[in-house]
Amino acid sequence: MIPIELRFTDEFGEALWRVEAKLDDLQPVFSDIGELMTERTKQRFRDGKGPDGVAWAPKSPNTIARQAKSEGRANTAPLHGPSGRLASEISYEVSSQGVSWGSSLIYSAVMQHGAEAGSFGLSEGTDKNGNDFAVLLPFGDIPARPFIGVSDDDNLAIIATFEEYLTGSLTGR
Repeated sequence: MIPIELRFTDEFGEALWRVEAKLDDLQPVFSDIGELMTERTKQRFRDGKGPDGVAWAPKSPNTIARQAKSEGRANTAPLHGPSGRLASEISYEVSSQGVSWGSSLIYSAVMQHGAEAGSFGLSEGTDKNGNDFAVLLPFGDIPARPFIGVSDDDNLAIIATFEEYLTGSLTGR
């Protein structure tokens, strides 16, 4: 084997130190990824498709009728309720270990994973006219409509975000 001695130039050494410093604190790039994935998740609501590209199941006629009766109108798009909160309240959290994003709304997990009729039990009570009632929760099957996840395109965008972050350290940005 022929020995070769490599000597770092000042510029190269400084670039390595900048890369090392960036690798010690990944929170800035995790924040960029959180922004990216929050926007991509919101786009899924506009497209009506999950991370896998599959269109969400349509709303049931019963759901549309109930919304129209209670609100005077109904949005027929899947996962778009009268308040619009699920689509608009996607957020992210960054730590030194990574980033997570999603919705803190109590019903978001049901929308993501679906639920069978009655899987949350029975709601019993008395209505305003004094009549006893019992209703399954949910009253009908709710199909899974995944909105949180990482598509192949998302993976490429995340990698590009990391590459940009690290390339910036080499050029001093």
